[in-house]
Amino acid sequence: MKKGWLVVLEGIDGVGHSAHASELANWAERELADYRGRVVLTREPTDGPIGALIRSVLRKELEVGPETLALLFAADRMEHVRQVIRPKLAEGCLIICDRYYLSSYAYQSAASVDLEWLMQLNSKCPRPDLTVLLDAPVEVCLSRIREGREHLELFEEASFLKEVRRKFLEIASKLEREGERVVVVRTDRPFEEAHEEIVRHVVKLLASRGQE
Repeated sequence: MKKGWLVVLEGIDGVGHSAHASELANWAERELADYRGRVVLTREPTDGPIGALIRSVLRKELEVGPETLALLFAADRMEHVRQVIRPKLAEGCLIICDRYYLSSYAYQSAASVDLEWLMQLNSKCPRPDLTVLLDAPVEVCLSRIREGREHLELFEEASFLKEVRRKFLEIASKLEREGERVVVVRTDRPFEEAHEEIVRHVVKLLASRGQE
C-alpha cells in the first residue's frame, strides 16, 4: 500500500482554516476515488485531554506561561501523531489537518518563546507533504471572529495577530527553504475562489508522487 499524505491548513484566527479544511475534506471524499473512505479530517488542539486543557487556556479559564503553553501544544501534538497521524499515514490515508506545528511556531514565537526551542520540541513530528498557509489582513480576520462569537479568546487582539501573521509568513519561508512544501493562499476573497486554489495545490501534490 502506498504511504498516505499529510496536508495541513494553517493561518491566524479568523482566516478560515477550519472551514477550508472541512471543505477540502468533503471535496477529497467526493472527487478522489482512490481515497474514498480514506480521507481523515483532524485538528489541533485535539479533542483529547491535553487538547481540552489547551482550549481552557485559550478561553482564558486557566492561566499558564508561554513556555508551559508551548509544552502543552507539543504534548498534544505528539499524542496526535501517535494516535492518528502515523497510523493513518501507514494505512495510506489522505489526512487533512486543521493546524499543526507551524501554528505553534508562529503563535508561541510571537509571544517571545524561542523558535529554535519550539522546533526542537516538534522535531519528532512527521513533516507535512503540503502546508497551505491561508493569509488575510488582520482586520478582515477579526471582523469574521466578531461575527461568529461575543468574546475574543487569548491571542485574538489586533496588535498580537499582526505579529503572528508576520511570523507565519516569515517561518513558512524558512520551512520552505529547508525543503518543506509550503504555499500561501489569500482568503480575503470569495470562499470558493480560495477553495479552488487549495484544490489545485492538492491535485498537484497528488500527481507529484509518480514524478519522484
